[in-house]
Amino acid sequence: MADAKPSQPVSRRLGDLLVREGLINQEQLQRALADQKGNNEKLGSILVRLSIINEDQLIDFLSKQYGIPSITLTQLDVDVEVVKLVPAQIARKYEVLPIKRTGNQLTLAMADPTNVFAVDDVGFMTNLQVVPVVASQGAIRKAIDRLYEAQTGGIAEVLWVLVYCTLTPLSTSEVAREVAASVMPRLAASAAAPALGLAIHLALSIALAYAFVAALARLFPGARSGAQTVTIAVFALLGVWALNFLVLLPVVNLRFVALMPYAATLFSKALFGTVMGSVLAATATPRRAVA
Repeated sequence: MADAKPSQPVSRRLGDLLVREGLINQEQLQRALADQKGNNEKLGSILVRLSIINEDQLIDFLSKQYGIPSITLTQLDVDVEVVKLVPAQIARKYEVLPIKRTGNQLTLAMADPTNVFAVDDVGFMTNLQVVPVVASQGAIRKAIDRLYEAQTGGIAEVLWVLVYCTLTPLSTSEVAREVAASVMPRLAASAAAPALGLAIHLALSIALAYAFVAALARLFPGARSGAQTVTIAVFALLGVWALNFLVLLPVVNLRFVALMPYAATLFSKALFGTVMGSVLAATATPRRAVA
């Protein structure tokens, strides 16, 4: 079910309204309009990207025009469980991002809160009452990339393990079985153990990726270069490797430690960190602009 739609949609071109409010001049408007030709980027996001106005100015203005609250995504820690309520393809199609669930209400950041199709579709698929808030298009796009693609590093690690097993005498099913045994020892001998182990490895990798994204935003809130982001990710994952293989697994499942060479597992975590850090760096942007 969808909540009430924004009361007064913008009736004039955004650029004219911004000029009228004194936030931009005609020359700046024409420059942004020229930049907009041939793409589907919204004018407001272009003005932010060109540093003509900042994100706070844009969303405050849009909030007044649409008559609904605004939100700055750079200042928000989004629960990944809430993000999972809306599939990535829907989030990208409508340029929306679920940011909070309270009871049967889902707060949805939208670049265009007058899009009733987006509100209705998200409400139908989640069976929740959608409460729209406005955010800049650029901020939503970056947040979608960051939140929905955090699992890329985990998937890369799983693929590396599969490739390693293919290139060596090591059995993929045996490795997966030992992963399952580390978490659920009683199921180690079952026929489903290899598939279960692979699912556990992938789930833990994705969960670790999301945890890293949340920790990175909290511990290093400022702007970072791409190299800094990758470096932080790699060292963080190498720390996880050390905790895993030097502390936990020798106690929980020594057979797994003996099965997988240190060099292979160390490389897998370094690969995980490099891929994840590269994705985050590619989708990052300075705090003053968009999320």
